[in-house]
Amino acid sequence: MSGMLLRMGRCPAIFGLWLAGSLACSGDSSAGDATSATSSGTSAGTSGGTSGGSTSGTSSGSSGSAGESSGSTGESSGGVELCGDGVHSPGELCFLRPSLLPIGPDPLAMAVGDLDHDGANDLAFALFSPRQIVLRFGDGVGGFSGPTILEAVSQPRDLAIVDLDGLSGLDVVMVELGFGYLVRYLSGAAPRSFEGGAQGAGGARPRAIASGDLDGDGDQDLAIADEEGGIFFAFGDGAGGIASVSELAIEGEPYDVALGDLDGDGDLDVVAPLREMGALAVVIGDGVGGFAVAELMPLRPDPRALALTDLDGDGDLDVAVVSFEDDYLVLAQGTGSGTFEPFSALPLGRGLYGVAAAQLDAQGWVDLVVISRERASAIVVAELDQVVPRTLEIGLGLGVVDVVIADLSGDGALDLAVADSLAGGVHLIYADP
Repeated sequence: MSGMLLRMGRCPAIFGLWLAGSLACSGDSSAGDATSATSSGTSAGTSGGTSGGSTSGTSSGSSGSAGESSGSTGESSGGVELCGDGVHSPGELCFLRPSLLPIGPDPLAMAVGDLDHDGANDLAFALFSPRQIVLRFGDGVGGFSGPTILEAVSQPRDLAIVDLDGLSGLDVVMVELGFGYLVRYLSGAAPRSFEGGAQGAGGARPRAIASGDLDGDGDQDLAIADEEGGIFFAFGDGAGGIASVSELAIEGEPYDVALGDLDGDGDLDVVAPLREMGALAVVIGDGVGGFAVAELMPLRPDPRALALTDLDGDGDLDVAVVSFEDDYLVLAQGTGSGTFEPFSALPLGRGLYGVAAAQLDAQGWVDLVVISRERASAIVVAELDQVVPRTLEIGLGLGVVDVVIADLSGDGALDLAVADSLAGGVHLIYADP
């Protein structure tokens, strides 16, 4: 698949997706329908979780507004599988029916990582109201602890799990939309404890956050999508603090942000969907903390979230973008020189709000998981090496807002977790390998 281009009269498999009944690349009028399997899920978007007060500074307890469930295994409704046809086949994606783990009112974003270094993945959530960060520690077999609550500031919007101080535990960083804060919760000496959030500048109205070494000093830095100003950069000092900040002005309301090496020079670059402009901003880094002027690539209207990954196996990073007020998942092929080829699009309906990428099966290709608020579902898009990709739709709830992919049950297979603001929890969708 290396070196694929969109050419007149030719449709490379992964970027020749079906668009409204015909191929989305030029010069081919072949028609067909993508294989689709739809299965109803469990949640209908009703509110879950209970309300309570937050603890201040550090917390390792389990009280507060995050619900009381502590042992969800993800196997409900008798463990009925969502395999499309219900029959195991080599390489087929199979999932148990979703279960809802209560988190608290209005979770808007989440992150996954091993916060307590016990070998099991944990989940962190930003709650818009009651303005808290809620942590759920995984037990390595699909269950989760009661909530650990970290006090937030005003309007938590996105968060990341990252090692800011080089010590034994991972840290949590959060961007706060109302006051433009970047808040850092550093892991404490006691297990599963965190020092009170240290506030710093995070832009005018920060909405999304990504981490990586942007200046080549070995310390983790942060790139923040600022919907009013562009991309805000916070450079870590290696001890949990922020050494310096800079900002790159970009118009058009950046709504998400991702980091990766787009041009093969070993330095991290930045991509961000611009909601108001219907475009993708591509920002090339110099490896020492500087960034070029953003280049813009037109997309479809109202892009909200993206995944940056190698979709076609050629070694170059590609991008998948979802649009909320449009009907399509957009794919753009990276050239390896810091640019992207014109996109193809897969019709999945309106209300697309989040996307994550990972290799979910043994076929050797990256798969995508897209969440749709209008369809109240998670849509797995698999077999992207085929002209007609396969989709599997898993019914969830109308409030789905974010999705992560990780091994949550310790069996080596990747599972799905989808935050639901209306249900007040996270839908756990365990793989059945």
